[in-house]
Amino acid sequence: MSITTPCRPAVLRQKQVGGSAKRVDELDFLKAVFILLMVAFHLVYIGNKYPYAKAVVYTFHMPGFLLISGYLANTQKTVRKFLRGMGRLLLPYLIMEGAYIILAAFLPIREHIDSLTVGTFLQHLWLKPLGPYWYLHTLVICSVMYFAIMRLPLLANWMKWTFVLFAYGALAFGLHLISFTHACYFAGGIAIRLLHKDFISFFRFGFWGFIPFTALLFWPDQLHSGTFVGVLIVYCVICGLLGLYPYFKTNGRLLFIGRNTLVILLFSPVFTLLVKPLVPFLAFDPTGMLFLLIAVSLAVGGSLVIARVMEKTHTAVCLFGQSKILH
Repeated sequence: MSITTPCRPAVLRQKQVGGSAKRVDELDFLKAVFILLMVAFHLVYIGNKYPYAKAVVYTFHMPGFLLISGYLANTQKTVRKFLRGMGRLLLPYLIMEGAYIILAAFLPIREHIDSLTVGTFLQHLWLKPLGPYWYLHTLVICSVMYFAIMRLPLLANWMKWTFVLFAYGALAFGLHLISFTHACYFAGGIAIRLLHKDFISFFRFGFWGFIPFTALLFWPDQLHSGTFVGVLIVYCVICGLLGLYPYFKTNGRLLFIGRNTLVILLFSPVFTLLVKPLVPFLAFDPTGMLFLLIAVSLAVGGSLVIARVMEKTHTAVCLFGQSKILH
């Protein structure tokens, strides 16, 4: 999906070069890997069967998205265009998160709500999102704050970045609106851009990044994106994946997934819920890999089909503010 927005997330936009959008295939590849891992470990059966692998993946996959989002953030748009872009993120968030909260009151999911009240609904909608939609919630807040501070006059970029970091801290610790850890990864992506660094060259160690990554896994109690080990894991994984990219750069399907991660983020929870009844039928496979393959394929494929149907029926504009959402 491509939306013209000043702070387009990693699931939405690519680097702006010379005033026109130019896709960076390496970033699409990273996003594809991260979104597939997100879908895989949102499957309760897989998460319960492989808790250590889940902890490892949760350490780096969404921080990776946030780093890319911060790096790609563009504050050079007019206020009007920026607000229009934020609206195109906020609307699908409100609709999908609202539906998820209501379903959580009736379905036996991990984030089940025992008693749904108006207050509980609003609290989760605005303060504590359920499901994967927290990413959009965090993205909108971080983007708005970044856009506002970067427009302050007479300040060097490094000083503005410092103010951004302090603002994120206030929102996290004072108002409890966002996770400071998540906001720091977004700010980290901003820092890479402000230092005039190319994202790909910043993570330049390539496949060798998997060696220290493997060593870091011997500290299982540090498997959290907010720890120093967690930060190193994020860096090493991105390095390693970029080292693998040359072997996958001709994989059009994988890059297509990477270009359309927003719709997968939005619609995949529907399918991760629908595939639960398949677990007993596939219990003959003790590894769970058959279920994983089928479930992820259905979730990703189903999400893309929904997006295509919305394009064909001209209903995409109701949720995304534009008629074309797949690329």
